[in-house]
Amino acid sequence: VNRFLCWAESCLSRSSVDGYRRYLGRFAAVHGALPIAGVTPALVTTWSAKWYCQQAVRRLTAWSSNFARLTPEDPLQGMRLPRRGKRQR
Repeated sequence: VNRFLCWAESCLSRSSVDGYRRYLGRFAAVHGALPIAGVTPALVTTWSAKWYCQQAVRRLTAWSSNFARLTPEDPLQGMRLPRRGKRQR
C-alpha cells in the first residue's frame, strides 16, 4: 500500500491520493500484512460493499501486477464492482 501511495502522489491528483489513502488505510487496518496475492474478491466484498472502497483495492492490485510487477497476475481481475449510488449534494 505504501509503495502504491508513493507512486500515486507523483502521478495522480491530490484528491485521488487522499481517497486512496483513506480507503486503503482502512483495508490495511483490517487485514494487516496480507500479501497482494492473498487478496480475493470474496475478501474485498466482505470488507466493504461500497463502490469506492472496492475500487481502491482493485486499483491497488491492478497497479501491483501491471505497473510495479509485484505479482504475476492481478488477483482481482474480472471482479465486478457494485453499482455506484447517486451523488447527494
